[in-house]
Amino acid sequence: MSNLEKLENIQFIVNELTNSIKNQIIKDDKTKNKRIYNLEKNIQTYNSEDNAYFKSNYNVARLKKIIDNLFIIVKDQDKRIIQLESNLTRNDS
Repeated sequence: MSNLEKLENIQFIVNELTNSIKNQIIKDDKTKNKRIYNLEKNIQTYNSEDNAYFKSNYNVARLKKIIDNLFIIVKDQDKRIIQLESNLTRNDS
């Protein structure tokens, strides 16, 4: 295998990896947007209910969904913050 063929092979692999990473980023963004949309929808529905129904079963379940969505979002944000902090510490070194 000549050096030119090796270089073309490496270039192909790099392009495939780049495309794969871009697709994963797009997929992650869609997932994040979906979670935020679901949270917003549940909160709007909950806020539109009358106070008399506050203790009803479906409102308690809706509150659980809201808390679950918040928890998932917070965990995702925590992962991103940890990654950013580790990148910063590596750059400072």
